[in-house]
Amino acid sequence: MTRHIPSLNGLRAISIFIVIIYHLSLGGFISQNGPLNVLSPILFNGALGVNIFFFISGYLITTLLIGEYDRKGHISLGKFYIRRTIRIFPAYYFMLLVYAVLQLCGYFKITGWEWLSAVGYVRQFYQEGTSELGHLWSLSVEELFYLFWPFIFIKAGKNRSLITIILIAITALYRIFSYEFPPSFYLHHTIFYSADALLIGCLFALHNEKIKTFVQRWKYPVLFFGGTLVFSLYLEKYTYHLMSDLMRAHQTNTKIFAFSAIVHGLFGSLGSISIGLIGLVVVSSIYNKGIWFTILNAKIMDYIGKLSYSFYLWQQLFTADRRYLHQFPIIVILLFIIIAAHISFYIIEQPFLKLKQRFSA
Repeated sequence: MTRHIPSLNGLRAISIFIVIIYHLSLGGFISQNGPLNVLSPILFNGALGVNIFFFISGYLITTLLIGEYDRKGHISLGKFYIRRTIRIFPAYYFMLLVYAVLQLCGYFKITGWEWLSAVGYVRQFYQEGTSELGHLWSLSVEELFYLFWPFIFIKAGKNRSLITIILIAITALYRIFSYEFPPSFYLHHTIFYSADALLIGCLFALHNEKIKTFVQRWKYPVLFFGGTLVFSLYLEKYTYHLMSDLMRAHQTNTKIFAFSAIVHGLFGSLGSISIGLIGLVVVSSIYNKGIWFTILNAKIMDYIGKLSYSFYLWQQLFTADRRYLHQFPIIVILLFIIIAAHISFYIIEQPFLKLKQRFSA
């Protein structure tokens, strides 16, 4: 049976909230101006929401792999892939089936290449076209991670931490390298560009006990790091705009391009530092039963977190910038998302989750 890890569903709830708010702002349903502007680096930061999901995925999968290895002395890749398939594919392809019906009804036009990238689960490598499919890039990234990380975990052996750190560094170097070429060359929303978020989660899981001891012993420094995270989000927002202006003025300056790669959004190296700080807050929330722990483990947070995958799948359909959606007030749009997520979870996900237990590690 899968061991329950406290707080993770609460963190998923926060992540999906950020993602939905961000997409509502992109679709023109809510404005970043006014009272919400001061919180815009957090509330309207889709990269933050997605990267928290990535961190959780890396942390959880690595924890499960460690647990299986400790209990059995080996890891069954076959059962691992079966569990991931049962967990991810049914709800995903059910959503695509509904999309196909909606296309037949004339709701939108999805090209053949878009369908191929979505059905093949490689949307990260083809991100053009219908905005309703735009969010599938992150699921494609996670799927590729699930495909290769168990092999790396097994083959690396005692060098897992070192290999993970090297891969994190390669991801950052790739971002810097990519700025030497035209924007169409590098793969922005792909695993090559954002793997460090997943890998930092893996690294935290590999050193779980040491980090647990550190957090329990240095509670207030951890809270300080959490505050530093918030500050870094604001810093990242304004340095990115500054560097964008410099890039326009010095398009041939390699140093400007390289430095921009470092601060380029939460997918840049500054973002990686922020993710690391998120990791400290995550571990703090898991092992320190204070206010933050209480909030994350509240029943409503746990419930939303359990449905976060369904929320993520369906929110894009109702937050896309389409004229006929704007006739509805935002509360109705949110209601549409909630209803679709519940249908997906209880009719599709739940039966398959029960089947998944047969292949538990």
